Amino acid sequence: MISRIILGTAQIGLHYGINNETGKLKLSESIALLDTAFNMGIRVLDTAEAYGNALEIIGLFHAKNPDKKFYAMPHIISHVRFDHRSHGQFQAQ
Repeated sequence: MISRIILGTAQIGLHYGINNETGKLKLSESIALLDTAFNMGIRVLDTAEAYGNALEIIGLFHAKNPDKKFYAMPHIISHVRFDHRSHGQFQAQ
């Protein structure tokens, strides 16, 4: 199964987001979010070491739910630029 939606995990491990007034999710909220995402068909997570302890929380979720495994999409492209001459294409640098 290929996920059409990827769940970002920055707020699982950090106080993240310009409009985030509640801060980092509690552990129980993070586990519930991951469980709901999996049950809704999401299989890919956008995560990184820079996201605080998000990787640790994802590991806890996997340990508690051995039958529910996510694929992680680490950040590989560090910079993307838009080239107006390329007919709307983005190019990794």
